[in-house]
Amino acid sequence: MKNRMMILFALLVLVGASRGQSTGGDVLQITLRTSATVNDTIVRLRDIAEIEGGAVSLRKKAAQLDLVEFTQVRPGALIPRDQVFYRLRLAGLEPRQFQIVGAAHVTVFQGQQALTREALMQAAEKAVRERLPRDAEEVAIRPAKPVNVPAIEVKPLDQVRLTAEVGGPMGVAGKVRVDVSIYVGADRKASATVYLDVSYRLDIAVARQRIGSGEVMREEHLSAEKRIIDGSEVYLTMPQCLGRKLRVAVMPGQPLTEADVDSALKEEPILIKARDPVRVFARAGAVRVTVLGEALQDGRAGQSIRVRNVDSNKIVCGKVIERGQVEVEY
Repeated sequence: MKNRMMILFALLVLVGASRGQSTGGDVLQITLRTSATVNDTIVRLRDIAEIEGGAVSLRKKAAQLDLVEFTQVRPGALIPRDQVFYRLRLAGLEPRQFQIVGAAHVTVFQGQQALTREALMQAAEKAVRERLPRDAEEVAIRPAKPVNVPAIEVKPLDQVRLTAEVGGPMGVAGKVRVDVSIYVGADRKASATVYLDVSYRLDIAVARQRIGSGEVMREEHLSAEKRIIDGSEVYLTMPQCLGRKLRVAVMPGQPLTEADVDSALKEEPILIKARDPVRVFARAGAVRVTVLGEALQDGRAGQSIRVRNVDSNKIVCGKVIERGQVEVEY
């Protein structure tokens, strides 16, 4: 119990404020329901609570906070009030800004997901957005071909779940193929292929001068320019280029691509690269709190790296557990 309380206290220190009283008309009133049914793989605060009071922008921010994924828990799992409290704190909200009332915990069930073209498109688009660079701007995702819905028998009480996987390397735009697997209960019944046209604007690395083959790229060699990415080339950002050797010479004004540079060290593969989106989690006894973050440096398994909390903009230090996952260290 003592260790658990120390970890929970460290979570408060992480987001940089002391606990206060929830009073005043600008306070968010979060009323937890006793149970909730969610027609998605991610449970958000809006799914399990009524959110009133406070500024509109704060209500919207709180409503969107993700609490847990059904891939991590079984349907019918409990979300305790403590988990909601610390998720709000990790998002940068002060205790004086909100008050949590209602049920001590919420029982969450996964509802039936409709098997429609729209559902397949939504699953595919979600997978694409998760693979795009975090600082991508003006993202446009459109269907490239009609979507065929497989003929599957779904009974009224069957649970339908969709999982999507994007083909090709991370960051690829243009025509993107997404394979959507369709599960009924625990069984994979079929799959559907969704083709999307994807474009976005990104700050990419451009050569300021001629850089010879075999040279190690330094900051004075490069500049960042906003470009519309709408093809199959994998363009690199400044942090992705620095310290890497060129395979070929590049000319002034030429954007850098993955094909232009040597790959990372193969004997110690990099699991997380700078600017990658990651999930940052901390454990406090049975409570696991997760928050979205952005890696600020490359990291290999077991290494400590700096990560920016997307909700609060706080910089934390965490250990690389696996690809896309960092555990906060205390």
